[in-house]
Parts: sequence; structure tokens; C-alpha cells
Amino acid sequence: MKKKIYFLSAILVALLLIPNLVVNAASYNYDFFKNPVYSSEGLAYKDTVYFSDTILNSTYDVNTNPLIIRKQKNTYIDLSNIFVDDATSKIYILDGAATDGGKTPIKVKTSAGEEVANISKNSAVYILNNEFKMEFSFDVLRISDDVKDTLLSYYGLPLVDENGNPTDGSIFTKAQIESTKTIEQPDRRCPFFLADIEGSGVYENVAVCYGAEGIFVSGKYIYLADTFNSRIFRINTMYNDIQDNYVVDEVFLTPNDITFYQIAIKEDQSTKSVFLPSKIAVDGDGRVYTIASSTYQGIVEYKPNGEFNRFIGKNLVSKRSWWTFLLTEEQYNKLALNLPSQFTNLVIDDRNLLYATARPDQAATTATEMIKLINTSGKDVLKRNGYVTPDGDINYSTYVKPAVTGSSIFVAIDINKSRIYSAVDQTRGRIFTYDDEGNLLYISGEQGSLSNTLKNPVALSYFTKGEEEYVLVLDKGSKSMLVYETTEFGKIVNAATDLYLNNKIAEAQTKWEQVVKMNSNYELGYVGIGKSILRDANKTSDKDEQLAKYKQAMEMFELGHNKQYYSDAFKQYRNIILKDNFSIIMTGFVVVLVAGVTLAILNKKHRNDVARAAREAVENRE
Repeated sequence: MKKKIYFLSAILVALLLIPNLVVNAASYNYDFFKNPVYSSEGLAYKDTVYFSDTILNSTYDVNTNPLIIRKQKNTYIDLSNIFVDDATSKIYILDGAATDGGKTPIKVKTSAGEEVANISKNSAVYILNNEFKMEFSFDVLRISDDVKDTLLSYYGLPLVDENGNPTDGSIFTKAQIESTKTIEQPDRRCPFFLADIEGSGVYENVAVCYGAEGIFVSGKYIYLADTFNSRIFRINTMYNDIQDNYVVDEVFLTPNDITFYQIAIKEDQSTKSVFLPSKIAVDGDGRVYTIASSTYQGIVEYKPNGEFNRFIGKNLVSKRSWWTFLLTEEQYNKLALNLPSQFTNLVIDDRNLLYATARPDQAATTATEMIKLINTSGKDVLKRNGYVTPDGDINYSTYVKPAVTGSSIFVAIDINKSRIYSAVDQTRGRIFTYDDEGNLLYISGEQGSLSNTLKNPVALSYFTKGEEEYVLVLDKGSKSMLVYETTEFGKIVNAATDLYLNNKIAEAQTKWEQVVKMNSNYELGYVGIGKSILRDANKTSDKDEQLAKYKQAMEMFELGHNKQYYSDAFKQYRNIILKDNFSIIMTGFVVVLVAGVTLAILNKKHRNDVARAAREAVENRE
């Protein structure tokens, strides 16, 4: 008897552990009941590109790249962002380099004359080709005269010297140039300086970035968020129609809003936020959108001319728990401020809509709406029609050690041409991929310290090479970029999604049928088949064929546990049945109605007769 009890207990424990084992697997999905189930991989690890090797061992000709301050062997690499230019297949990697790094001498002209300044911790951009080889890099930026004048005006610096001559970068001291971060030392601010970057004796006005976190490429322009200097640069790669002539021709400064501390005015910094532009995106009209760290009003929007326009897409505040009314005023005031969650990243699609990721709201009981699709009115229009919402892991540990606890935290997102979007979770190093309807297509990747795992992901981008589609994830922890290729299963799922989006119903159905053959518990595949059959049935004029297709669609939706589409198919099926049998149904209805009325009349007459007989009997006895 004891053996049976032990055996049953062991089975029970194993069954209880199965969900956790599945959740910890590298590839899984969620079913209709929100249980984790095994799923084929949609993305598979392919390669790792280490940037220490890429930068230090690059073979490109430094002499043709005068904007580079050559990286030293002891340089600290602080990867912060990635952008893939689909038009050129170039990969732009942003190195914030804000924490540490060796000093590099550069010849500058100061108020004391020609000197050598030691520039350190400045940000850099590395441009890779589609073979992940370095082609170009820069960390010093030429600035146009217009931008120079704008900076002088904004920082309250003189436009002319004591002799009335136009001011250039030589008004700054060596100490100011060596400590150009205006946030850390606003009284020693140096928004630009005069340097001989080519070593030819010609001095030019240049600027450097510190702690840069955002990069975006649009046509001939590169937009760079100079985070620690509270500004965004627009770099014209064809300035004055000269190829590869990288010049800053526009600057986006601290928004003129009461929220932000204005460096030039030296306002009270304790009551306002320092403008720290982080991730950026630019629409087709040149409007710039940026996430400002430590602010809660929403995403900052600039006009193309650099003027602040508005905040857009503010996150909502979660309500306090019901029990807070029991607290005294003093106890309530000690509670943490109930602030909206902060955005972590954003990307823009071909419709000029913003996909943005946000941290989970700590005041809420569950992590929700961590991905938003923000339209031009600032409203969230993301579709959430899947079994689970696009919020990463639904089942996760909150207190069990040594398992990783807590909800997913999305730190990066990107969308491909089929409106399939992927977001990377910093908590467990996983990539969650969803379609336009909000269905979870597949989960990929895992956290760890090996070369094929993610340690501290910070950025993600789709990358297409020929017919192959990849996902590139920038890992700050390992100073590398992990390359994930779309598996055969992922390709078929993506193709089916794209075909359905483009109204190619029959082809989409064929793809979904292949999907369920490869993975029979992939419920979304049955829904995809059902949707294709349902739309095909609506185009058919033959009633018998329609009935068969609606019934088949209902069977698929039942397998996929989709109540909404099952109801749609059943409604269409029922309408045809009712229409074809209307005369019979109506005849039967009339017969039943007449019979019911007749029966009611007869029943009433019978009751009246019985009552009358009873009255007569009583009268006779009297």
C-alpha cells in the first residue's frame, strides 16, 4: 500500500512540475487555456558577432575615414542600439561608451591657442555590411554653421568675440573640451569645439556624443540621440551633395515645455526633469519621435525643423489597491508615487504608426499593455485577439528560487513587412513574435552566459539578406550581436500570415496545413485553416459547397478553440439552413401556432364547462 502511495505521489509531483519545465524550454507557446505547450522553433540561433573583435581587428582603411578617433585596445564598448537600413542592407551599431574607456588625443583650438585634448567616453557608430564586416565608423561629427549658431544661441554663448568677429569653437578651454557632457557639468558646457580631425592643419567645428542611446536612418539622414547632452543630431551623409560627407545639419534640443529643465537658463533642477532622449524614430514626413528617460508625459514629438510639437501616447496610471482607504493620511503619503510606466523602446512602421514597448506597471497586479501601437491621435490601437495578450510570458514564477522571477520586460521591438513584430524580453532573454492580430506565433531564445544565449539584450532588428530573414539582437552583457535565422517552421508560419494579410486565401490555407503537420498542437494553425475556409466559403455561390465549408471551418475553429470565429461560421451556416427551409419552418410554425391557439380555446371552454357544472350542482343541492 505504501508503495502505491509513493508511486502516486511521484506522479502527482511530476505533473505539477511539467508546466515549469515547459516554460523553461527554449521553444514553447501558450494554448487556449493559457497553459504552456511545446512548439517548434520559429527562430534559431545562427551566429554571434563580437564587437571587440570586429572593431579592433577590422581591416577597413582608416585613412579614408577621417571622422574616426581610433578605438584603443582598452576601450570600453557599451552597446546601446541597432538599426538596419533595408534600402542599403547596412547595419548601424551604436556604442554609447558612457561608462569607461581610454583617452584619445585630438588636436583642438582653444581660447589659449592650439592644444591637444584627451577625448574619452564618447559614443561611436559602427556601420557593418550584410556580411557583418566593418565598413565605416565615426565618433566625431562635423557641424554646419547653422547648427553652430543654434547651439551658441541656445546655450547663451556669444555670437561674436570681443573684437566683433564671428565666434568659432576656439572660445572654449581645454578643460571644457575634455569634459563636454553638459548634464554632469552644466557650468562647463561645451556643445561643440574646434578640432583638426584630418590632421591636415584645417580646423572645423565638431561635436561628440556621450551615452548615445538612439539611432535611426532615413534616406541620406542619420538621426543620433546624444543622450547625456540632451539633444538629437540629424546627420546629412550627402551634405552639399558630397557623398559620405557626414555633417550635422539640424539639431533637436530640449523641448520648450514646463516638464524639462532648461540647461541654458539654469532652472531649478529639483522640480524638473533633465531631457535625456533615448530611443528615436522618424516618420516619412521627417517628424522625430523620442523616448525621454525619467518623464511620464509620453513620447516626445518634434517637427521636421527641430521645434517641439507635443507629447503623444501617454501610459495610463493603475488604480491604487482597494485597501488604501483604510490608511491614515500619513501612511498614504509614505506610499510610492503612483506614476505611469515608462516606455523602453519604439519603432515606426510603413503606416507611420509607432510600436512602443513599456515597462510593466508596478502598481498593477499583472503585467499588461507592455506593447502599444500608437496612432497619430496618440491612441493605442494594438489588436489583442490572441489566446494571450502581447505581454510576453503569461505563466511565470514570482517567488520560487533559483528560477528567474517576475514578468517579462520588453526592451526592444521591431516589425517586418508582413506586420509581424518581435520583442525581446530582458528578464529571461526570450524573443516573442506576434502577428498583426496579436496572436503569439512563437517564442525563441533563452538567457545565459554561453555564446548562443542572451545575457543583457538591449536592442533588436529584423534583417533581410536575399530571401532569408534574420533577427539581430544586440547584447550589452556580452558586447556582441546574436544572429537568429528563421527556421523552416517559422518561414511557413510567416508566409501563411503574409498570404492571409494580402488576401491570398487558398495559398494561406496550404501553408497552415503544412504548419499543423509539423506541429499538431499548434492551435493557431487550425484557426488559420478555418479562417481561410471561412473566407473562401463567403465567396462561393453554391449553397451545398458553402454549407460544407462552413461546417469544415467550424471544425477547425473548434480544434483551435476560437469562439469568435466559430460563432461567425455557425451564424453563416445557420442562416443558410434557415433560408433554405424557410417555408417548411414557417408552415410548421403556423401549424404549431394554430394548434396552440385551438388547444388554448378548447382548454378554456373545458374549464368553463367544468365550472358551470359545479355551479349547477351546488344550486341543485340547495
